[in-house]
Amino acid sequence: TTTAALTVNAFGALFVERARPARRDAAHRTNRRSMLRQLGEFAIGGRPLGTKPIGTITEDDFELFMTHLRSA
Repeated sequence: TTTAALTVNAFGALFVERARPARRDAAHRTNRRSMLRQLGEFAIGGRPLGTKPIGTITEDDFELFMTHLRSA
């Protein structure tokens, strides 16, 4: 899969699935899923970040997300 086809949500699912065995306990998986869900649900211009291909995400997108987290 290329960065043009892999979305943030798809990457997140693969990341949780392929995490190091030492970190596969339920609490870590739940925490990772929660963090990735927040990132994926964050909308920029009405479009959830999770639906964007990774190759199209910019530093500005992440800056907006981090600003959102700081204000929450």
